[in-house]
Amino acid sequence: MPYIRHRDRMVTASVYQDLKDTLIACRWMAGTTSKPVWSPDTPKTFNPETGQFESPPAAVITTAPNQVLQLLQGKPMNVIDYFPETEGNRPRDQRVPDNTFAMDSGQPGDPQDAELGSDVQEQEYVFNFAFYAVSDAAAIAVFSDLRDRYNGRIVADAGVNLYNLNSVTPTTPILQMEIDSFRYARPNEQVTPADIHLYFAELTLTDWIESAA
Repeated sequence: MPYIRHRDRMVTASVYQDLKDTLIACRWMAGTTSKPVWSPDTPKTFNPETGQFESPPAAVITTAPNQVLQLLQGKPMNVIDYFPETEGNRPRDQRVPDNTFAMDSGQPGDPQDAELGSDVQEQEYVFNFAFYAVSDAAAIAVFSDLRDRYNGRIVADAGVNLYNLNSVTPTTPILQMEIDSFRYARPNEQVTPADIHLYFAELTLTDWIESAA
């Protein structure tokens, strides 16, 4: 819970990198994870002798372009850290490309005392995602994997590591932020042309910081 300069930006960058690592490990996009993660193909297993779920070995995962899941119909996923303009009624050749995954910069809440007499505060962040999927099936599958990730079932424990990118060792996590909720849906009201499969999601997490007092 140490002080980190530009903390809001560090939280956003950490969530963004974790998102990309998850999508790479789950074979939704080509690339190499920035750190060792669990392979989604070997999730946690229950050990009856200890009565606990055990994590598989973590490793850096590389997904080649020809290993990306065919559900994306050969159109690469592009992850961006801003929301494109609304589609409106623009011609197809001017629309956001299929399989664009957008994440906003996150909305921080007001710090609150974690408990009476403690010098630790908790600060909530809400992140919004938008996925311009090539199909409903692709969108549901992608967000299902993200739901499993944020529940600690695949890729990593529930929680997102916070990194200090100002540090000389930016790959060492400062702490693990707690996942409060993750939900996704396609809007009930049609806000885009019928042939656009646009889904939204919301991630809420909590950062822990030392009180300024």
